[in-house]
Amino acid sequence: MEVNIPLEIPHNLQEELKRSIVSICLDAAAQANNMYYDLPPYPNKTELRKALKVGNDKIETWIAEGLQMTRFSDNEYRFDREDVRKFFNERKI
Repeated sequence: MEVNIPLEIPHNLQEELKRSIVSICLDAAAQANNMYYDLPPYPNKTELRKALKVGNDKIETWIAEGLQMTRFSDNEYRFDREDVRKFFNERKI
C-alpha cells in the first residue's frame, strides 16, 4: 500500500535546504579530492586502506588489476602516492 501526502515547504526553507545540500556535496567532493594528499608519499597497505576507506580484499584486487607497489625491503612493500593517483585516473570512465 502506498500513501502519498502532499507536502508544501515554505520558499525560504527550500532555499536553505538547497544551500545545505550544495554545501554537503562540495565538502564531500573536496574530501574525495584530498584523500590522495592525506597519504604519506609512500603509504603501506594499512595507511592506504584507512585513507581510501576500503578493506584488504579491495587493495588486493587493485594490485591484481595493476596498482603498483614499491619494495622497500625484503618484507616491506609500499605504494607511491603518485602511482595510486595515476591508477585511479586511468580508471576514469
